[in-house]
Amino acid sequence: MNDLGMTLAAHAARVDPYDKGDELRAESVTNGDEGVNGVNGDTSTSASASTSTSAGTSEVNMNGAKFSPYTEPAKQVLELMSRYMRVFNLLTYASFTGSHRPLLTPQGMTRLVDRGIITEDEKQVLSDVQVPVTQRHNVLLLWIMRLFQDGRKAGHIEGSAGFEQQFLEKCHVIRAQYGGIGDELAGRMPLAYAHIVQVLVDVILWMYPFMAFSTGMTPLLGVLGTGLLTIFYQGLFDLAKQFLDPYDNESYGKGEDPLCIDTLIAETNAGSIRWMNGLSEKPFTYAKIHTGDTLDYQLPLRGWTAEEADEMEEMERIEQARKEAEESEKLNQQLNQQEEILHVPETPPVEIQIIELDKGLEEIMMGAEEECNLQIQENMTMEEALEQMDECSEKVP
Repeated sequence: MNDLGMTLAAHAARVDPYDKGDELRAESVTNGDEGVNGVNGDTSTSASASTSTSAGTSEVNMNGAKFSPYTEPAKQVLELMSRYMRVFNLLTYASFTGSHRPLLTPQGMTRLVDRGIITEDEKQVLSDVQVPVTQRHNVLLLWIMRLFQDGRKAGHIEGSAGFEQQFLEKCHVIRAQYGGIGDELAGRMPLAYAHIVQVLVDVILWMYPFMAFSTGMTPLLGVLGTGLLTIFYQGLFDLAKQFLDPYDNESYGKGEDPLCIDTLIAETNAGSIRWMNGLSEKPFTYAKIHTGDTLDYQLPLRGWTAEEADEMEEMERIEQARKEAEESEKLNQQLNQQEEILHVPETPPVEIQIIELDKGLEEIMMGAEEECNLQIQENMTMEEALEQMDECSEKVP
Protein backbone atom coordinates (compact mmCIF):
# COMPACT_ATOMS: atom_id res chain seq x y z
CA MET A 1 0.00 0.00 0.00
CA ASN A 2 2.94 2.32 0.55
CA ASP A 3 4.09 1.49 -2.98
CA LEU A 4 0.69 2.54 -4.31
CA GLY A 5 0.85 5.86 -2.48
CA MET A 6 4.39 6.52 -3.66
CA THR A 7 3.73 5.82 -7.35
CA LEU A 8 0.49 7.82 -7.35
CA ALA A 9 2.18 10.84 -5.77
CA ALA A 10 4.97 10.69 -8.36
CA HIS A 11 2.55 10.46 -11.31
CA ALA A 12 -0.10 12.97 -10.20
CA ALA A 13 -0.60 15.95 -12.52
CA ARG A 14 1.11 19.17 -11.48
CA VAL A 15 1.34 22.82 -12.47
CA ASP A 16 4.67 24.53 -13.11
CA PRO A 17 5.16 28.16 -12.08
CA TYR A 18 7.92 29.90 -14.02
CA ASP A 19 9.04 33.42 -14.75
CA LYS A 20 8.41 35.50 -17.87
CA GLY A 21 11.60 34.40 -19.58
CA ASP A 22 10.67 30.77 -19.13
CA GLU A 23 7.23 31.50 -20.56
CA LEU A 24 8.77 33.00 -23.69
CA ARG A 25 11.06 29.99 -24.09
CA ALA A 26 8.12 27.63 -23.62
CA GLU A 27 6.19 29.53 -26.29
CA SER A 28 9.13 29.26 -28.67
CA VAL A 29 9.19 25.51 -28.11
CA THR A 30 5.43 25.30 -28.63
CA ASN A 31 5.58 27.31 -31.86
CA GLY A 32 7.77 24.82 -33.64
CA ASP A 33 11.03 23.94 -31.95
CA GLU A 34 11.16 20.40 -33.27
CA GLY A 35 13.25 17.64 -31.81
CA VAL A 36 13.42 19.08 -28.32
CA ASN A 37 11.13 16.51 -26.73
CA GLY A 38 13.29 13.54 -27.58
CA VAL A 39 15.31 11.73 -30.17
CA ASN A 40 12.34 11.10 -32.43
CA GLY A 41 11.22 14.74 -32.29
CA ASP A 42 7.71 14.16 -30.99
CA THR A 43 6.47 17.74 -31.33
CA SER A 44 2.78 17.01 -30.73
CA THR A 45 3.40 15.76 -27.23
CA SER A 46 5.75 18.66 -26.58
CA ALA A 47 3.24 21.24 -27.76
CA SER A 48 0.37 19.79 -25.77
CA ALA A 49 2.51 19.57 -22.64
CA SER A 50 3.70 23.15 -23.04
CA THR A 51 0.17 24.41 -23.65
CA SER A 52 -1.19 22.65 -20.60
CA THR A 53 1.74 23.93 -18.58
CA SER A 54 1.12 27.50 -19.70
CA ALA A 55 -2.55 27.23 -18.75
CA GLY A 56 -1.69 25.90 -15.33
CA THR A 57 1.04 28.50 -14.86
CA SER A 58 -1.29 31.44 -15.28
CA GLU A 59 -3.48 30.07 -12.54
CA VAL A 60 -0.53 29.47 -10.22
CA ASN A 61 0.98 32.89 -10.88
CA MET A 62 -2.35 34.49 -9.98
CA ASN A 63 -2.35 32.57 -6.73
CA GLY A 64 1.25 33.49 -6.00
CA ALA A 65 2.63 29.93 -5.81
CA LYS A 66 6.39 29.60 -5.89
CA PHE A 67 6.93 25.86 -6.35
CA SER A 68 5.21 23.22 -8.45
CA PRO A 69 2.17 21.88 -6.56
CA TYR A 70 -0.46 19.34 -7.54
CA THR A 71 -3.31 20.46 -9.68
CA GLU A 72 -6.48 20.76 -7.63
CA PRO A 73 -8.24 17.78 -9.32
CA ALA A 74 -5.13 15.60 -8.92
CA LYS A 75 -4.87 16.54 -5.24
CA GLN A 76 -8.50 15.58 -4.73
CA VAL A 77 -7.89 12.21 -6.40
CA LEU A 78 -4.90 11.54 -4.13
CA GLU A 79 -6.86 12.50 -1.02
CA LEU A 80 -9.76 10.25 -2.00
CA MET A 81 -7.36 7.41 -2.78
CA SER A 82 -5.66 7.74 0.61
CA ARG A 83 -9.02 7.66 2.40
CA TYR A 84 -10.06 4.52 0.53
CA MET A 85 -6.77 2.91 1.58
CA ARG A 86 -7.48 3.70 5.22
CA VAL A 87 -11.03 2.35 5.03
CA PHE A 88 -9.80 -0.77 3.23
CA ASN A 89 -7.22 -1.47 5.92
CA LEU A 90 -9.76 -0.91 8.71
CA LEU A 91 -12.37 -3.23 7.18
CA THR A 92 -9.70 -5.85 6.47
CA TYR A 93 -8.69 -6.14 10.12
CA ALA A 94 -12.35 -5.97 11.15
CA SER A 95 -12.92 -9.10 9.06
CA PHE A 96 -10.11 -11.07 10.73
CA THR A 97 -10.22 -9.92 14.36
CA GLY A 98 -12.94 -10.19 16.95
CA SER A 99 -11.92 -6.90 18.61
CA HIS A 100 -12.85 -4.86 15.51
CA ARG A 101 -15.68 -7.06 14.20
CA PRO A 102 -18.42 -4.69 15.55
CA LEU A 103 -17.43 -2.21 12.81
CA LEU A 104 -19.12 -4.49 10.25
CA THR A 105 -22.49 -4.32 12.01
CA PRO A 106 -25.11 -1.74 10.94
CA GLN A 107 -24.41 0.24 14.10
CA GLY A 108 -20.69 0.13 13.38
CA MET A 109 -21.17 1.36 9.80
CA THR A 110 -23.36 4.19 11.06
CA ARG A 111 -20.65 5.12 13.54
CA LEU A 112 -18.10 5.23 10.72
CA VAL A 113 -20.31 7.77 8.96
CA ASP A 114 -20.66 9.82 12.14
CA ARG A 115 -16.88 9.87 12.66
CA GLY A 116 -16.17 10.99 9.08
CA ILE A 117 -14.54 7.73 7.91
CA ILE A 118 -17.01 7.01 5.09
CA THR A 119 -19.87 8.92 3.51
CA GLU A 120 -23.54 8.05 3.67
CA ASP A 121 -23.54 6.97 0.01
CA GLU A 122 -20.53 4.72 0.56
CA LYS A 123 -22.24 3.13 3.57
CA GLN A 124 -25.33 2.48 1.44
CA VAL A 125 -23.27 0.83 -1.29
CA LEU A 126 -21.35 -1.33 1.20
CA SER A 127 -24.58 -2.37 2.91
CA ASP A 128 -26.38 -3.27 -0.31
CA VAL A 129 -23.53 -5.07 -2.08
CA GLN A 130 -24.08 -8.80 -2.54
CA VAL A 131 -20.99 -10.03 -0.70
CA PRO A 132 -20.51 -11.49 2.80
CA VAL A 133 -20.09 -8.99 5.60
CA THR A 134 -16.52 -10.13 6.21
CA GLN A 135 -15.63 -9.52 2.57
CA ARG A 136 -16.50 -5.84 2.30
CA HIS A 137 -12.83 -4.88 2.17
CA ASN A 138 -12.74 -6.46 -1.31
CA VAL A 139 -15.15 -3.74 -2.45
CA LEU A 140 -12.76 -1.05 -1.24
CA LEU A 141 -9.91 -2.61 -3.20
CA LEU A 142 -12.06 -2.50 -6.33
CA TRP A 143 -12.87 1.15 -5.63
CA ILE A 144 -9.15 1.89 -5.43
CA MET A 145 -8.49 0.22 -8.77
CA ARG A 146 -11.43 1.92 -10.47
CA LEU A 147 -10.50 5.34 -9.07
CA PHE A 148 -7.03 4.88 -10.52
CA GLN A 149 -8.50 4.09 -13.93
CA ASP A 150 -10.85 7.09 -13.87
CA GLY A 151 -8.05 9.40 -12.72
CA ARG A 152 -5.84 8.32 -15.62
CA LYS A 153 -8.69 8.68 -18.09
CA ALA A 154 -9.37 12.22 -16.86
CA GLY A 155 -5.69 13.14 -17.13
CA HIS A 156 -5.15 13.73 -13.41
CA ILE A 157 -2.81 10.73 -13.14
CA GLU A 158 -0.02 10.64 -15.70
CA GLY A 159 1.99 7.64 -16.81
CA SER A 160 2.12 5.05 -19.56
CA ALA A 161 0.67 1.57 -19.86
CA GLY A 162 3.62 0.16 -17.93
CA PHE A 163 2.73 2.30 -14.93
CA GLU A 164 -0.86 1.08 -15.10
CA GLN A 165 0.30 -2.52 -15.21
CA GLN A 166 2.57 -2.02 -12.20
CA PHE A 167 -0.21 -0.37 -10.18
CA LEU A 168 -2.66 -3.18 -10.89
CA GLU A 169 0.03 -5.74 -10.09
CA LYS A 170 0.50 -4.12 -6.68
CA CYS A 171 -3.24 -4.38 -6.09
CA HIS A 172 -3.07 -8.10 -6.89
CA VAL A 173 -0.22 -8.52 -4.42
CA ILE A 174 -2.27 -6.77 -1.73
CA ARG A 175 -5.18 -9.13 -2.39
CA ALA A 176 -2.89 -12.14 -2.07
CA GLN A 177 -1.39 -10.82 1.17
CA TYR A 178 -4.64 -10.25 3.03
CA GLY A 179 -6.08 -13.43 1.56
CA GLY A 180 -3.20 -15.33 3.12
CA ILE A 181 -4.11 -13.99 6.56
CA GLY A 182 -7.47 -15.70 6.45
CA ASP A 183 -5.96 -18.89 5.07
CA GLU A 184 -3.40 -19.10 7.88
CA LEU A 185 -6.05 -18.53 10.53
CA ALA A 186 -8.39 -21.13 9.04
CA GLY A 187 -5.78 -23.72 8.02
CA ARG A 188 -3.91 -24.07 11.30
CA MET A 189 -3.14 -27.29 13.19
CA PRO A 190 -6.07 -29.37 14.52
CA LEU A 191 -7.30 -28.53 17.99
CA ALA A 192 -6.65 -32.11 19.21
CA TYR A 193 -2.96 -31.72 18.49
CA ALA A 194 -2.78 -28.61 20.67
CA HIS A 195 -4.51 -30.51 23.49
CA ILE A 196 -2.04 -33.37 23.24
CA VAL A 197 0.91 -30.98 23.41
CA GLN A 198 -0.66 -29.35 26.48
CA VAL A 199 -0.96 -32.72 28.21
CA LEU A 200 2.60 -33.73 27.33
CA VAL A 201 4.05 -30.50 28.68
CA ASP A 202 2.09 -30.79 31.92
CA VAL A 203 3.15 -34.44 32.42
CA ILE A 204 6.82 -33.64 31.84
CA LEU A 205 6.76 -30.75 34.31
CA TRP A 206 4.91 -32.77 36.96
CA MET A 207 7.16 -35.82 36.60
CA TYR A 208 10.49 -33.98 36.59
CA PRO A 209 10.76 -33.57 40.42
CA PHE A 210 10.12 -37.33 40.96
CA MET A 211 12.74 -38.16 38.33
CA ALA A 212 15.23 -35.81 40.00
CA PHE A 213 14.81 -37.33 43.47
CA SER A 214 14.84 -40.93 42.15
CA THR A 215 18.22 -40.40 40.49
CA GLY A 216 19.80 -39.08 43.69
CA MET A 217 19.91 -35.40 42.67
CA THR A 218 20.39 -32.99 45.54
CA PRO A 219 17.21 -31.15 46.64
CA LEU A 220 18.67 -27.75 45.67
CA LEU A 221 19.40 -28.84 42.08
CA GLY A 222 16.00 -30.52 41.90
CA VAL A 223 14.17 -27.34 42.88
CA LEU A 224 16.26 -25.15 40.52
CA GLY A 225 15.86 -27.61 37.66
CA THR A 226 12.10 -27.79 38.14
CA GLY A 227 11.80 -23.99 38.08
CA LEU A 228 13.97 -23.56 34.97
CA LEU A 229 12.20 -26.35 33.09
CA THR A 230 8.80 -24.90 33.94
CA ILE A 231 9.81 -21.44 32.75
CA PHE A 232 11.21 -22.73 29.44
CA TYR A 233 8.47 -25.21 28.56
CA GLN A 234 5.56 -23.03 29.62
CA GLY A 235 7.06 -19.99 27.91
CA LEU A 236 7.50 -21.84 24.62
CA PHE A 237 4.02 -23.27 24.92
CA ASP A 238 2.45 -19.84 25.51
CA LEU A 239 4.37 -18.48 22.53
CA ALA A 240 3.01 -21.34 20.40
CA LYS A 241 -0.52 -20.43 21.50
CA GLN A 242 0.00 -16.84 20.43
CA PHE A 243 1.16 -18.00 16.99
CA LEU A 244 -1.89 -20.26 16.86
CA ASP A 245 -4.23 -17.34 17.65
CA PRO A 246 -2.28 -14.13 16.91
CA TYR A 247 -5.32 -11.83 17.12
CA ASP A 248 -6.57 -13.45 20.37
CA ASN A 249 -9.94 -14.25 18.80
CA GLU A 250 -10.32 -17.47 20.84
CA SER A 251 -8.57 -16.27 24.03
CA TYR A 252 -5.81 -18.91 23.85
CA GLY A 253 -3.40 -16.36 25.20
CA LYS A 254 -5.96 -15.13 27.75
CA GLY A 255 -5.57 -11.59 26.51
CA GLU A 256 -1.82 -11.47 27.11
CA ASP A 257 0.43 -9.87 24.49
CA PRO A 258 -1.76 -10.20 21.37
CA LEU A 259 -1.02 -8.33 18.16
CA CYS A 260 -2.06 -4.69 18.62
CA ILE A 261 -4.36 -4.09 15.65
CA ASP A 262 -4.75 -0.41 16.47
CA THR A 263 -1.01 0.10 15.97
CA LEU A 264 -1.08 -1.68 12.59
CA ILE A 265 -4.04 0.43 11.48
CA ALA A 266 -2.32 3.64 12.65
CA GLU A 267 0.84 2.77 10.69
CA THR A 268 -1.13 2.20 7.51
CA ASN A 269 -3.12 5.41 8.04
CA ALA A 270 0.12 7.36 8.33
CA GLY A 271 1.49 5.72 5.19
CA SER A 272 -1.63 6.60 3.19
CA ILE A 273 -0.75 10.34 3.22
CA ARG A 274 3.03 10.17 3.72
CA TRP A 275 3.91 10.12 0.03
CA MET A 276 1.23 12.59 -1.01
CA ASN A 277 2.48 15.16 1.52
CA GLY A 278 6.09 14.38 0.67
CA LEU A 279 5.62 15.51 -2.93
CA SER A 280 3.06 18.27 -2.35
CA GLU A 281 5.59 20.71 -3.84
CA LYS A 282 8.71 20.24 -5.93
CA PRO A 283 11.46 22.84 -6.34
CA PHE A 284 12.13 22.25 -10.06
CA THR A 285 9.79 23.04 -12.93
CA TYR A 286 8.91 21.17 -16.07
CA ALA A 287 9.41 24.24 -18.28
CA LYS A 288 13.08 24.65 -17.31
CA ILE A 289 13.77 20.95 -17.69
CA HIS A 290 11.98 20.93 -21.05
CA THR A 291 14.08 23.84 -22.34
CA GLY A 292 17.31 22.63 -20.72
CA ASP A 293 17.59 25.67 -18.46
CA THR A 294 18.56 23.94 -15.22
CA LEU A 295 21.63 25.97 -14.28
CA ASP A 296 19.79 27.44 -11.30
CA TYR A 297 19.54 23.93 -9.84
CA GLN A 298 23.20 23.02 -10.30
CA LEU A 299 25.59 23.27 -7.34
CA PRO A 300 29.29 22.41 -6.96
CA LEU A 301 30.05 18.75 -6.47
CA ARG A 302 31.87 19.35 -3.19
CA GLY A 303 29.77 22.29 -2.13
CA TRP A 304 31.03 25.75 -1.17
CA THR A 305 34.03 26.33 1.05
CA ALA A 306 33.63 28.04 4.42
CA GLU A 307 35.15 31.26 3.07
CA GLU A 308 32.86 31.28 0.03
CA ALA A 309 29.84 30.60 2.23
CA ASP A 310 30.77 33.55 4.49
CA GLU A 311 31.17 35.83 1.47
CA MET A 312 27.80 34.80 0.07
CA GLU A 313 26.15 35.39 3.45
CA GLU A 314 27.70 38.86 3.62
CA MET A 315 26.48 39.64 0.10
CA GLU A 316 23.02 38.43 1.03
CA ARG A 317 22.97 40.69 4.08
CA ILE A 318 24.05 43.67 1.97
CA GLU A 319 21.40 42.89 -0.63
CA GLN A 320 18.78 42.49 2.05
CA ALA A 321 19.72 45.82 3.60
CA ARG A 322 19.54 47.49 0.18
CA LYS A 323 16.07 46.05 -0.46
CA GLU A 324 14.86 47.17 2.94
CA ALA A 325 16.18 50.68 2.28
CA GLU A 326 14.42 50.79 -1.10
CA GLU A 327 11.18 49.58 0.42
CA SER A 328 11.34 52.15 3.21
CA GLU A 329 12.05 54.89 0.66
CA LYS A 330 9.07 53.82 -1.47
CA LEU A 331 6.91 53.76 1.63
CA ASN A 332 7.99 57.27 2.58
CA GLN A 333 7.23 58.52 -0.94
CA GLN A 334 3.76 57.00 -0.79
CA LEU A 335 3.13 58.60 2.59
CA ASN A 336 4.28 62.00 1.26
CA GLN A 337 1.99 61.70 -1.75
CA GLN A 338 -0.93 60.84 0.49
CA GLU A 339 -0.18 63.84 2.70
CA GLU A 340 -0.10 66.16 -0.35
CA ILE A 341 -3.43 64.80 -1.53
CA LEU A 342 -5.05 65.13 1.87
CA HIS A 343 -3.50 68.57 2.64
CA VAL A 344 -6.20 71.34 2.87
CA PRO A 345 -5.03 75.05 2.71
CA GLU A 346 -5.79 77.14 5.77
CA THR A 347 -8.63 79.64 5.35
CA PRO A 348 -8.34 83.15 6.90
CA PRO A 349 -10.42 83.68 9.99
CA VAL A 350 -13.83 85.26 9.40
CA GLU A 351 -14.40 88.50 11.20
CA ILE A 352 -17.76 88.61 12.83
CA GLN A 353 -19.23 92.14 12.92
CA ILE A 354 -21.34 92.86 15.91
CA ILE A 355 -24.19 95.21 15.07
CA GLU A 356 -25.33 97.37 17.93
CA LEU A 357 -29.05 97.68 17.99
CA ASP A 358 -30.95 100.73 18.99
CA LYS A 359 -31.82 100.72 22.61
CA GLY A 360 -35.46 101.24 21.95
CA LEU A 361 -35.56 98.58 19.29
CA GLU A 362 -33.67 96.26 21.59
CA GLU A 363 -36.15 96.83 24.31
CA ILE A 364 -38.97 96.12 21.91
CA MET A 365 -37.30 92.92 20.66
CA MET A 366 -36.55 91.79 24.18
CA GLY A 367 -40.13 92.43 25.04
CA ALA A 368 -39.42 95.21 27.51
CA GLU A 369 -42.60 97.17 27.98
CA GLU A 370 -43.40 100.09 30.17
CA GLU A 371 -45.54 99.25 33.09
CA CYS A 372 -48.91 100.90 33.33
CA ASN A 373 -50.62 100.75 36.67
CA LEU A 374 -54.34 101.14 36.50
CA GLN A 375 -55.83 102.61 39.62
CA ILE A 376 -59.47 101.86 39.32
CA GLN A 377 -61.52 102.77 42.31
CA GLU A 378 -64.90 101.52 43.25
CA ASN A 379 -66.66 104.92 43.09
CA MET A 380 -65.25 105.81 39.62
CA THR A 381 -67.63 106.39 36.84
CA MET A 382 -67.38 104.66 33.50
CA GLU A 383 -66.05 107.77 31.79
CA GLU A 384 -63.24 108.26 34.32
CA ALA A 385 -62.17 104.62 33.95
CA LEU A 386 -62.08 104.94 30.14
CA GLU A 387 -59.99 108.09 30.33
CA GLN A 388 -57.47 106.40 32.60
CA MET A 389 -57.22 103.44 30.17
CA ASP A 390 -56.62 105.84 27.27
CA GLU A 391 -53.78 107.50 29.13
CA CYS A 392 -52.18 104.12 29.80
CA SER A 393 -52.42 103.09 26.13
CA GLU A 394 -50.66 106.29 25.05
CA LYS A 395 -47.70 105.44 27.26
CA VAL A 396 -47.26 101.96 25.87
CA PRO A 397 -46.51 101.80 22.08
